[in-house]
Amino acid sequence: SHDSDSPRHKSPDRRGDGGYRRSPDNRRQNASPKRDKKKSPPAKKGMDEEEKARKLAEMMENASWRDEQRSKKVQAYRDQELKEQEDIKREHDSGFMQRELKKAAATSSVESRIKSNKHNI
Repeated sequence: SHDSDSPRHKSPDRRGDGGYRRSPDNRRQNASPKRDKKKSPPAKKGMDEEEKARKLAEMMENASWRDEQRSKKVQAYRDQELKEQEDIKREHDSGFMQRELKKAAATSSVESRIKSNKHNI
């Protein structure tokens, strides 16, 4: 259904970019500009043994505090989950459907069941 003289098919060398070619002077000259190298900061003094020990003790104390907090939160979550499960078990009535089906069967006649089910026949 396409006409071979349509503008789409006139130039076989046409690329997918609208026919325009980028001239070399429009291209970026430097893909990544070089940055001036800054002087490296002066070397830091190493921590002395006392400061290292103090930092280590602080980190250990922080880690034990976090473990305690995590344990408390996990236990609270487990307690909440257990309570929810118990509530579900207490509120669930396993014989509900059987009672309702028996009640419906006892009150309906064959005629009413056929009328209510006539769309499925």
